[in-house]
Amino acid sequence: MKNKEHATIRIAADRLRKTLNSLEASGKITAIQAQEIRWFYIHARDNKWTWEQAAAVLSVTPIAAASLFDGRFVGEYSACVDIIKEYHARINAENASDYIETPTWHKIDDFCYAVRSMRSPGFLISASQIGKTAGLVEVKRRDTTDSTLIVRCPAAPSLLAVYAEIARAMHIPYRSKDLINLRYRILDALDDYDLVIFDELHQAFLGTRRAITIRIIESLRALFDYKSLEGRQTGMLFSATEVLDDEMGENGSMHLILDQFRRRGILRLLLPPVPPLEDAHAIAKSFGLSQPKGEALKLINFMLRDSGIGQYIHYLRSAEIMAAGDSEKLNWDHYLAAYDIINEMSWIDPEANVIIKKRR
Repeated sequence: MKNKEHATIRIAADRLRKTLNSLEASGKITAIQAQEIRWFYIHARDNKWTWEQAAAVLSVTPIAAASLFDGRFVGEYSACVDIIKEYHARINAENASDYIETPTWHKIDDFCYAVRSMRSPGFLISASQIGKTAGLVEVKRRDTTDSTLIVRCPAAPSLLAVYAEIARAMHIPYRSKDLINLRYRILDALDDYDLVIFDELHQAFLGTRRAITIRIIESLRALFDYKSLEGRQTGMLFSATEVLDDEMGENGSMHLILDQFRRRGILRLLLPPVPPLEDAHAIAKSFGLSQPKGEALKLINFMLRDSGIGQYIHYLRSAEIMAAGDSEKLNWDHYLAAYDIINEMSWIDPEANVIIKKRR
């Protein structure tokens, strides 16, 4: 550790898990204390901390902080864990989310709970800009057990790229080109998770040869099967656009491959292609607005059909800024004005028919 106090923490998550299992088996720490140490480790890795930063929170030396993760800590683990618990509670209070709970989010939340509790594969499918990814991130944020993992599928991936992304999300060294080594390290680390979410899975079907797509899907299925054979099933949720729904259909090119998932008791949630107006009302309420009428309602319906929920929220925020600038209480007139202003600033090419549609 000498001369490395300012080095970023690099200890691998699967190595930490084995250490914590050993400490728990020997009676040096309890299961709850192991969970707190693991949370602190993930928090430090996610924030790219140095050993010095971790040590500052624990009021110990960088060497002592490192020893907390490698099982060589001298002294009472309980004292450090108490500090971690206090810090954990403070972080939770500071990072309280302003996430807006919509009817769609409640469906996503319930679906995640079903996949987790049933230890089953599950497919969440919808058009883009419905709020899938934001909803899944919020599900993970609310998981007090830290047993939810989100992996984002890279664009036009190879199998190695998918494995590397899983390993990176798990804080396992991921630059190796040894697929077998990566797979076994991932399998070991999966014991820490009750729910693994693979977001943007449709990327495996776009810009990728069919043979590679088959390898990716079959390899993900194999991860589920391996853990099942070990008696440690993990709920796996695959989130994607309608591309995946088309492939799963009887006429889809990947029907037979994806059918292997279906035979494992797959759960499936297909969200509507247009966000429901109830979502828009819930979001408006969070901005202090009543339900829209007239021109505002027409514009909202157009936005939901044309661009999903993201653009609607963007314009609401612009309207909020406009109202604050005029020292006025936000109302739907600000929303309409924000749309007109942004519309007028947008580049229009009549020949290419690239037009931001006017509301009138």
